[in-house]
Amino acid sequence: MGEIKVLCNAKLLIAGFNEQKASVCLNLKPTLSRVDAEQRGGRVLRLDKDNPEKHASIVDLVDETHKNPPVTFAEIAGAARVNLININEKKETKDLDKENGDFENDNSGKMAPVINIAGLKIITNAKEIMRIVSESEKKRNENLDKEKKERLSLEDLKQKVGEAGIVSTTQCWKEYKNHSGWPSHPEVVYKSEWKGWSDFLGREKK
Repeated sequence: MGEIKVLCNAKLLIAGFNEQKASVCLNLKPTLSRVDAEQRGGRVLRLDKDNPEKHASIVDLVDETHKNPPVTFAEIAGAARVNLININEKKETKDLDKENGDFENDNSGKMAPVINIAGLKIITNAKEIMRIVSESEKKRNENLDKEKKERLSLEDLKQKVGEAGIVSTTQCWKEYKNHSGWPSHPEVVYKSEWKGWSDFLGREKK
């Protein structure tokens, strides 16, 4: 059968999965949930009794086209830790903490590794990561405040959705960006009033 090197899943191994050898998490689905972001990163934070020197790496994919920046693990942790290459030494690790403002100049003979992948912008500089995290958090909070002010009632939203000819959840998720006051996840925003997607879309319940 061979040895499994990579595990790939969608909504399957987010929580409760415990493989001590897992050391790298590629979070390829941006999320606005702090719980999901924390749970995903936690899959590689297990201590490995067979490898006491294990280092866990969590790589977040950020969709810059989305109006709300996603929650990254660096935001959850409040810090980023990156292996820096020193031209005089083999390797040195530097911690940069968001809350304490520990953003020391890392250009004195130390350089974050450069990774080039077509179509992607790879950031490995811890200071830059935390700058982006801070700006993303601020932008997301501003957008949420704006959405609350513009938000329609559930009944008004159902009427607008019907007038737009939307009959599926997929259509709804694609269209909400083009309409002021439309939340991306109405089932969460209107949780106390929510009766299901069939009711929301005005279609017969199967």
